[in-house]
Amino acid sequence: MEPDHSGSIALLKKYYPGVKIVGNVTTFKMLKGFYGIEEEQELVKEGSVIGLGRHSLKFTMAPMVHWPEVMFAYDEAAQVLFSADAFGCFGTLDGGYIDTQIDTSRYWDEMYRYYACIVGKYGAPVQKVLGKFAGVPLQYICSTHGPVWHENIGKVVA
Repeated sequence: MEPDHSGSIALLKKYYPGVKIVGNVTTFKMLKGFYGIEEEQELVKEGSVIGLGRHSLKFTMAPMVHWPEVMFAYDEAAQVLFSADAFGCFGTLDGGYIDTQIDTSRYWDEMYRYYACIVGKYGAPVQKVLGKFAGVPLQYICSTHGPVWHENIGKVVA
C-alpha cells in the first residue's frame, strides 16, 4: 500500500470498476483509509493460493519488510518470487529489466544502500520471511524496485 506502489489504484478502479483487489486484512484497512475503496476484494492469508490457470500464486505474509501489509507471492510453476521491496535497489534500469540483459555492476552498491535505508531497519522480519523461503527453488526474483533477478539470485539473497 506504499503510495509509490498503490498510487494508481483509485484511477484503475475508475476505469475498471470490476477489478478485484487481492490483499490481506491490513491491506484492506489501508486501502479504505488511503483511497476509500472497500469493494471487489479478495482476502488472502498465509499460505493462500489463487489459481490463474497453468500458474498459481501462493501468498506469504511478510509484515514490516518495509510496510505493515507486505506479502510475497510465489508462482511454483515458473519458480518466480514476487518479493515486494525485498531484494530491491535504487537506480533506473536504462534498457533491459532482467539481470541477464544489463550490466549489474552498478546495482550492487545501490542494493546494499537500498537495504540499509529502506528494509534493513526491519532486520528481524526480513530474516523471518527469508527463512520461509529456504530451499524453495527460485528462477526469478521480482522486486518492486530494480532489476528482475535471474542469473544472480545467489548473490542477491546472500
